Order: sequence, then C-alpha cells, then structure tokens
Amino acid sequence: MKIAYLGIDLLLPVLQTLLEEGCEILKVFTSRTDNVTEFNTAVIQTAKERGIPYTDQTITETDLRALSGAGCSLLVCAGYYDRIPVTQAFPMVNFHPSPLPLGRGAWPMPWIILKEIVVGGITVHKIVEKLDAGDILLQEIFYVGAEETLATYMDKVSALIPGMVKRLLKNLPLLLEKARPQGKSTYWPTPTAKQWTVRNEMSAAEADRILRAFYGYECLYEREGRLTELIGGRVIYGEESGQEFPLRDGYIEAEKKRDLAVTEETEEITLAHRGQIERLRAACGHTLSSHAFNSLFLWQKHMDLSLYLTAELFSVKYGKRGSNTWFFPCGEREAVRIFIERHMEDTDFALCYLRPEDAKWLAACFPGKWELYRTPDDDEYLYEAEKHLRLNGRAYQRLRPQIHKVEREDAPRSEWICHHNEQDALHVIREWHRRHEAGNGKFTGDEIDEEAISMWRRLGIQARILYLREKPAAVTAGFYLNDNIFDIAVEKTAIPTRGVSYYARRDLIASVSCELINHEEDLGLPGLRKMKEGMRPLRKNEMWAAKRKE
Repeated sequence: MKIAYLGIDLLLPVLQTLLEEGCEILKVFTSRTDNVTEFNTAVIQTAKERGIPYTDQTITETDLRALSGAGCSLLVCAGYYDRIPVTQAFPMVNFHPSPLPLGRGAWPMPWIILKEIVVGGITVHKIVEKLDAGDILLQEIFYVGAEETLATYMDKVSALIPGMVKRLLKNLPLLLEKARPQGKSTYWPTPTAKQWTVRNEMSAAEADRILRAFYGYECLYEREGRLTELIGGRVIYGEESGQEFPLRDGYIEAEKKRDLAVTEETEEITLAHRGQIERLRAACGHTLSSHAFNSLFLWQKHMDLSLYLTAELFSVKYGKRGSNTWFFPCGEREAVRIFIERHMEDTDFALCYLRPEDAKWLAACFPGKWELYRTPDDDEYLYEAEKHLRLNGRAYQRLRPQIHKVEREDAPRSEWICHHNEQDALHVIREWHRRHEAGNGKFTGDEIDEEAISMWRRLGIQARILYLREKPAAVTAGFYLNDNIFDIAVEKTAIPTRGVSYYARRDLIASVSCELINHEEDLGLPGLRKMKEGMRPLRKNEMWAAKRKE
C-alpha cells in the first residue's frame, strides 16, 4: 500500500508499524519542533535510513495532487502541527490520543489528567475540514490511574498503536464504510501558562496533578514574583522547610530547572522565547502580525524592541516610538490590567498596536484615564486568498494581464526555498536593495528580508523563489498567524518588470493553505499604500494607540 505519512516523534510507532507491515511510504511530512520537549528527529532519521523523501514544510494541496499522481492510497496523520487540506482522491485518517468525541483539540492529554478523567484512549478517525471531527474507524480505551503522568499516558497509547495500525491496513475498506459519526463532542483548547504554573501556596496534591499532566514539558513554579521553569518535576510529600521549591505540604524536585525571574526589566528577543510567546498569543486568539514572534524577532533591531515576558502575558517596549511606549500586552486580562496599572504613573507611558477590542477594554477598565486615537499607518491589510487565486470580476481586471504576460513571455518556474537555492533567494534580495539604494540613497522601510530568508528553517518561515527564464527573479515568504491566516513578510524582486511581484505573491498564496492573507501595514508610504489598496483588501486590522491623560 502506498502511503503518505504526517507526524512527529510523539506517535512514532505508527510510522514504524506501517513500515514493518511492508507499506511504501511515498513521502514523510513532519513539523518543526524545539527538539527539547517535542521531537521530530526519530521520524527524520527513519526517513533517511529508508530513503524516503521528507520535508518539514507544511503540506499543501499541490502536495496532495502530487501524491495522488504517484498512486497514494492512504494518508496517515499521527501528531502533525499544521492544518491539512482535505482531498477526496484517497482516504485520510488521523491518530488522535484521546477517546473521541471526548477531547477534541491539539493537546488533549494534559486535560485528561488535570480534570481527573479516569478514561483515556486513542482514536483513528477520518480527516475532515473541522478539527478532529471525522467519523471514527477504530478506538481503544484504557484506564487513567491516580498516579498517571503524561509520559505514562503516552506509553499506553504507544503500546496500542501497532495492533490498531495492523487492523487499519487489513480492514481499511470495511472500516471506512462502517465508520461511525462522533456525535456530541467535547473540545479542549490548547492549555495556557495558567494551567502549567505551580505556585508555592498550592497543596502538594494540586501541584502534583499539574506536574503529572505536563510531565516532560515545561512547567512554571512561581514564588514571591520569581518564576522558575521546571522539566520533569515531581512532588515529594512532607516537610518543605529549606527546600528550593516548597509547597504547602511538600516540595518539588525536578530533572531540569531554569530561572525566569519576573522583573520590570526587558530583554532581547531570542529563539528561546518563541514557544511561550506563541502559546500566549494562541490562547488569547490574537492574530495581529505585530505581536507574532517572527515579526518581533525580525524587527527588534530596526524598531528597538525589547521583551517583557511572564507566565501570563508578554509586552514589547518600542524604543523607536519613545522611552516608555509599549505594544498593548498580550495575555490574560487580569495580568494585562495589573501590568497597565503598575505603569500608570510612569512618565510618558503609552501603548500602541491596540485592536479595537483592546481599545474598548482599556477605556472601560480605566475610565477617563486614556486618550485613544487611530493609527492608520499601522493597519494590517487582509485579503481573501481564494479571490486572488481566481481573479474573477472587474476588481482584478488590472491584475489579470500582468499574470498572463509573465506566463506568456517569461517561462516562470517556482519552487520552495531550500539549501540548494537559498543563495539564489539572497541574490534577489540583495539586488532589490542595490537598485533601491542607488535610486533613493538608502534602504526603505528598514527591511528585514535577508535575515528572514537566512533563518527560514529556524523561524518556520515558508518561502518561495520565482525563476524567469531560469534566472532568479523574485522571493516571497511568510508564516502562519493561525490556522486560517498567513502573513506575507517578504516580497522582493530582482528585476523591475511589471507584474513579476504580483505573480510571485500569488504563487505563494497558491502554495499555502489558508483563507486570509495578512499583508501587514503600509507604514504611511503613499506608493506602498496605493499598491496594497490596489490588491483589493477584504478589510483591515484597524490599529489604535493610547496616551495617558495628564
């Protein structure tokens, strides 16, 4: 059987059993991981040893068409971070580590332990557009003990996988035909820092439940404003006096620890902050490009940004706009209120990059204390991906000839950026800068594109290069803000030919799976604003700012 496989090491026995059963794996799609608490190294090593093509780029509809053409008869997903486009060309199934319909969501296992649910399991279900909602093909249930940890839970899951994979392969047509709808479901959002934080005033039993639920992952221990990151923490009941991590009736010992002291000081934004920033942003449903880790990391030098980060929120000091100007904090509302209240009497305290709902909340929480005003130069442009692919109607009549001209005259060819063509991509960017420096005497907009392309692997950036007549002509790149919104952060051309920039942008849109494209702000530049308006935005993320009233 020819199979496409998607997954990380979390459910590695799925891949191993497929290979043991003689399946031909056409391609392995894995996700980028931190390789500290979650890993993809074993999946990649297995692919290398077996000579299986693999990638950590998000699977696209183009990939599905290629798999179908190669004779793929089944797609198997087992622990994959990214959204998967759905096809009817071949069956698609997912191994989900909970007894569905209980526990839909990206990370259900900790919730089962936190909520003291006594039943766990693993479910094989059809992949449909809605997350974890497909009909059930196979399911195994097991007892969750009082001392269960995330690690022992996953051991039970792993032990059940080989038999389930064998039954799936042996009876696939019948299982697909007899698959049962899930019915009423329970969805659990991705846990936030609030769920994995232990405080010294907690009982040992309460702390133990948290540490077991996230065992092997980072937990936070808070005592008198000081935060420590713990991995592999376990509770010891008894006398806590003199212990480093005391509780009300016990203490914690941990395999690894790292001090994250909460102070008023800000710090440089590093790759180590990515996980916590993105978890906080996801938990708040925050989709502005301004607050995404990649944006903050790439622009920090040009905008003089520095980070304030706690378990409950993050904010960024914006040096280019003043000594005490901050991005509106992203995090739990009570923590945001405390942060703002603490700074209210500071000289020149100001806030920027507020969403409309942030501005409304600020006015209600601190009545009469703030002057709120719109900052349209910071507005982010949002476009419907499908409309830019179809180009139907009068709104796009100016753009259609540009696309057709490139297709007709320039023999366009596009591909994902990899180590083989990375230098071609950097050549495009440097050529763009050379032309604009010659024309303007300086770079415009404090460009960060070369750094983005140089670090595309580590930042999880998806990047495309366009060749015209086999010469590198354009580069586009971006990243997901959530499952439905893709941010275009880089767009550069090596030649000034009309239509090339839009052709490359449209190629990137066609190569990623999303509903909306965020094309970021126009910086108040008339030419950039005209270009973005000419692309027919669906709407804008309207930005606000706030100054404390004197």
